[in-house]
Amino acid sequence: MGRLELLRRETLLRLRDAYAAGHVSTGTFELRVGAALRARSPAELDDATWDLPRLAGSVWQAVRALVAPPPDPDPCNVILFRAADAPPIAFDDEEPHTWLVGRSRSCDITLRDPAVSRRHALISSRGGACFIRDLDSTNGLLVNGRRVTTHALRPHDVVTFGGAVVAEVR
Repeated sequence: MGRLELLRRETLLRLRDAYAAGHVSTGTFELRVGAALRARSPAELDDATWDLPRLAGSVWQAVRALVAPPPDPDPCNVILFRAADAPPIAFDDEEPHTWLVGRSRSCDITLRDPAVSRRHALISSRGGACFIRDLDSTNGLLVNGRRVTTHALRPHDVVTFGGAVVAEVR
């Protein structure tokens, strides 16, 4: 069995565990399993689980623990945008949720600044962990002044969308 198939198997097991723990709904689980089965690279497999909290005891967790820092014990409660028309995002440890942030009115959080892409980023809360992911935005996503693709958010992080709109994690 090749490396990609081993990663696919681990990804499917991680999705199963996340579903069993209540971190994803049935519909989201089905979509992510489909994406994992269609994945042609490790990066595409990672796309199916990027925002899921770490679950103890899995091989995936053991591998990820070797390359990723442990999660901060202090969970995120809210993201406050420094834009007059953007509502705060309050995190609920009980319910998993993902918000689409961008300039488009179809986004969950609309940031009316031309430096912000129409679909700029996803912010996800699952099992007390909060993550942000850049959606290949034109002007990028910064956390604490460093450009990121995916980042686990922690209290006191400062997030900058497109170099223009700033938000603080508390």
